[in-house]
Amino acid sequence: MASSNETDRGPASGDATGRVLVVDDEPTVSEVVAECLERAGSTVQRAAAGTSATCPR
Repeated sequence: MASSNETDRGPASGDATGRVLVVDDEPTVSEVVAECLERAGSTVQRAAAGTSATCPR
């Protein structure tokens, strides 16, 4: 459920930083996506399935 709290909305428009949860059952795919996001300045957490995914805080 989305929060209306300003700090929970993520980065401002045009800002490449933020927190991202990458969920994919293919380790290679999630690794590549996570690496690209980290290079852009995001903090990344990975999960292999939706049932094990938790939103980074």
